[in-house]
Amino acid sequence: MDIFLIFLYFIIYSFIGWVLETIYCSVLQKKFVYRGFLYGPICPIYGFGALIVLLSLYQFRSYPLLVFVLGVLLTSTLEYITSYVLELVFNMKWWDYSKKKYNIAGRVCLLNSTLFGSLCLVLVYIVHPYISDNVEIFSDMAIQVTASILFVTILIDFALTLANLLKLKSRFASLETKLSAMIEKPQSLRDTTKAYMDSQKEFYSQAIESIFGFKPNFSTRRFLNSYPNLNSIKNPKSIQKMKEYLENRKK
Repeated sequence: MDIFLIFLYFIIYSFIGWVLETIYCSVLQKKFVYRGFLYGPICPIYGFGALIVLLSLYQFRSYPLLVFVLGVLLTSTLEYITSYVLELVFNMKWWDYSKKKYNIAGRVCLLNSTLFGSLCLVLVYIVHPYISDNVEIFSDMAIQVTASILFVTILIDFALTLANLLKLKSRFASLETKLSAMIEKPQSLRDTTKAYMDSQKEFYSQAIESIFGFKPNFSTRRFLNSYPNLNSIKNPKSIQKMKEYLENRKK
């Protein structure tokens, strides 16, 4: 299969994955949730997953049960590796299935893996035949030009996203240091009056605003809203206080 065509399929399935993920999470949270690692409307993990499934399993389409089982294994492996790499690079957990039954290190769980296996069946037997029939009617030149433009666009998007995430990682580390340096009274002596609690909130707000500004930028707000289970391995307090800060500002 031509490399340009493969990349075009990657973009198409990344976009479809973004649509499905956005709808699913928006319904669960009862508000619009802009999902995705990048700024653009794509979820690359779905694109990679679709390509892995098609390149590995399309030859076995005469055996639906085998496609389902191997689809579960392939997509679960991809999700696990992606979770691990993101955590390793950014010191953040983007999703956590620890509260779901039959999970592995909170990175994958049986419910999601079964859902992905079902999606593999839909992809192999319904979606890809339809998409390939409609995409491959275009000339090689049209496919190459479209794929090239999309590649440059995604490359720019990835560079901007990576730069912002590294900056976000640094800011959360600075906030964690500031919050950890706060001197609290021993539990037996701590004042639990409303005045004390208000002073605590004020301290946290000032600490956040000194690092992120009065209104945290779109990137910060988007990641926290899109990934409600987002947590930091090294800076857990800063993530939690930022979520509380943004929630209080909505009131």
